[in-house]
Amino acid sequence: MDKINLLPDESEHDVRIRFFVDPLSLGMTLTGVLLLMVIYLRVLKTNG
Repeated sequence: MDKINLLPDESEHDVRIRFFVDPLSLGMTLTGVLLLMVIYLRVLKTNG
């Protein structure tokens, strides 16, 4: 019975973590990709 009662709490906790962490991770990855693109373009311009 204890395990059955713990499952909903864990699922809600996981959903909350995913809801709060995913936007942050997406923002970090997007900023990282943008920085890489800017650096890559700058290197191409300087080399070109």
